[in-house]
Amino acid sequence: MPLGAGAGREGDGEALEEAHAGGWGNIANVGNAEGTGSDNGKDWRPLADTATTEEDSATTRIESFRGGGSRSGIGSGVQIAADDTHHSRNVEDIEREDGITGSIARVRHPKSRTGRITPSSHSDTDQAIVPIPSSPSHTPVTPLAPPSVLLPATHKSSLFHLLRRLELFLRIRPPTLHPYPRLTHPWLPRISKPLSTLLDRLPSTVRFIPRFLYPFLWLLTFALLVSDNNYKATTSEGAPQYVSCTDQLWAWASQQCGLDGMYCSPFANASFVIRCPAECASTRNQNRRWLGGTMQGWLVPWVVGGGPPPSSGTASAPYRAESWLCPSAIHAGLISNHWGGCAAIDLIGATTAFPSTTSNGITSLGFDSWFPKSYTVRALAHTAHCTDRSWAYLPILLVFALLFTTFTRPSRALFTFTFVSFGFWYTIFLGAVPIHGDGWTSAAFGTYLVLLAFTHVLHTHVIRHTLPTPLHSFPLETAILVIAPFTFILHLELITAPLTNFGLTSRAFADPQTLIIFIIALPLVLAICAIQLFHLRKHGLLGSYLLAYAAAVAVYLLLPKLLGLYIHLHHYILGLLLAPLTRIQTRASMILQWACVGLLVQGVARWGPASPLATAFENTGGDEVVSVPRPELVIDQARLANNATIAWRYADDGGTATTAYDPGNYTIPAGLPYDAFSLLLNDVEVYRGPRATYRVEMMGAVGGRRMPWYVRVALVSGGSPMEYSWPVWVSADGAVGWPNGTVLPPLGT
Repeated sequence: MPLGAGAGREGDGEALEEAHAGGWGNIANVGNAEGTGSDNGKDWRPLADTATTEEDSATTRIESFRGGGSRSGIGSGVQIAADDTHHSRNVEDIEREDGITGSIARVRHPKSRTGRITPSSHSDTDQAIVPIPSSPSHTPVTPLAPPSVLLPATHKSSLFHLLRRLELFLRIRPPTLHPYPRLTHPWLPRISKPLSTLLDRLPSTVRFIPRFLYPFLWLLTFALLVSDNNYKATTSEGAPQYVSCTDQLWAWASQQCGLDGMYCSPFANASFVIRCPAECASTRNQNRRWLGGTMQGWLVPWVVGGGPPPSSGTASAPYRAESWLCPSAIHAGLISNHWGGCAAIDLIGATTAFPSTTSNGITSLGFDSWFPKSYTVRALAHTAHCTDRSWAYLPILLVFALLFTTFTRPSRALFTFTFVSFGFWYTIFLGAVPIHGDGWTSAAFGTYLVLLAFTHVLHTHVIRHTLPTPLHSFPLETAILVIAPFTFILHLELITAPLTNFGLTSRAFADPQTLIIFIIALPLVLAICAIQLFHLRKHGLLGSYLLAYAAAVAVYLLLPKLLGLYIHLHHYILGLLLAPLTRIQTRASMILQWACVGLLVQGVARWGPASPLATAFENTGGDEVVSVPRPELVIDQARLANNATIAWRYADDGGTATTAYDPGNYTIPAGLPYDAFSLLLNDVEVYRGPRATYRVEMMGAVGGRRMPWYVRVALVSGGSPMEYSWPVWVSADGAVGWPNGTVLPPLGT
């Protein structure tokens, strides 16, 4: 709208342009106050109505008014008003080198002693350049140059001009910059206004009470719900142990249980009570693992053997010791998947077979051989406070969250840190898959400090530019565009199970399902990025964003190559990378931004601030062959049948079917960084030492001569076993089964 077009409307006699591009500050172009019959400022076009500065969450508004009938110059009057804080301004006449005169309005904030601004301390939030004609003549005033010309020469450089020209040439930067969009009108004012002014109905002398009392009530309610849900369970057999969905009685890593499983005792004659959270059947194993002669268990709860009790009051069928306790109790039908519960665990020692069964939505894995430790699950006579009420408590906490801005009227910083903190501790104690162990809770405090650091950076550079102000005037936007996507992503583990720990690793694409999801999600994410970058281009920020993202991607791709590591893009890192694209105040940016914040909070709370880089073994998750030498099993059927002896030798890899037996080759070559051999028998380490033979004394005495026994061997370096060879099954009658499918029948058959 040309200046002067607003004649006859009070307050429209000036034009105000807020130039954000390049961080040049708030530029206010003021023309004739009355605008009738004058050419002064006729080329000026207002692009925004307000220039905002963030100092103690205040919004400073520059307005004009009719003053003394003066047609131009200082006499036309410049009214400066501030909301929530008191600023003092003075107006000084200035003259540019090209002869154009004007004035500069300087702001004195409460925290500033002088309020004056020098070229060396230029601030884009502390001054507005106001061109004012030097005389009341009708001589047209030459329009001001772009904002960069208005600034001191010390703020420019040849490199800066070169980059600007390059941006214009490549059309990365438009010739005319658009102002930043500002949300000025909330959705459905008839609903929003009563909600936003609810606090105003109280006397002004007591309005501070709900602003302090409401957060306290929210925190107290949360603490009481957590205490009731997580720490009050009792049973007829004593207080239960709060366990997570993946707790087990035998470690997958053989060295953790030690030789013959000595560190994972007791094996039998012991009982205890567990309390399980809800939705444990949705927890899936992320890695394929060797079980018997095949790799099993990917994207399913790790439950081996077992089954429901044959009758009421009896125990379930035996589960292998490394089976997850809570999914096993669900499989046995003794607790609810949706509400959790308490059950008793009885250790019964060794079991010779664990058949696969399907029950209560879970299909257990099968294992057809001996294992030294197993357990059964049984119901309890009496329980109290064993039900997991996380889902029932969620609506109560959401009501507090939705009314937070109405009763407290927080600043954008307070709002951000409050909801990040709420989301973190909700995920820890009441989230999709809560974990109640003491070690988990104590570690969470350290993780919380890391999350606060992430949040500070995001709020300073991104979030505060997107949230509208005052925030309490937009209750529907806050509820629908901020709280709803944030809460939705906090339950990501249930929404995307079993792909919660998805990362860009080699194992991520091992299954067609994952690949299909990736193919669908990648174009969607790229489309969202393209739309946001298009809007950023209109404000002159595309060049800076492209440069920053190009540098980040280059470092992220090159650093693993230099360090010999691999990329692992966790979803919390994805949230950090996408959040800067939402640095514009639009409703679409709000919903995308708080989805990214939810990714950050859920990822850090659930998995910790995991490294974006991974080792070779972490990259494969133990699923695939890595470049580590593995011994080769060498089986002589006659010796196997006569005295149950197996042998192996050093090799670059295992799995080759051979019956050659040469004791002279069964040593580790000199000069290699390996200390000994480690032998697994049915996933239990039974031998560690320099000798390359082992006699399985229990073979034939347990389970009969036809029972398969699965053997794997690895090199030991620094006290830790390296990669184990693929399993070879043997039996007491001399039969051998190799990983390539070759089966050698017993001698004489």
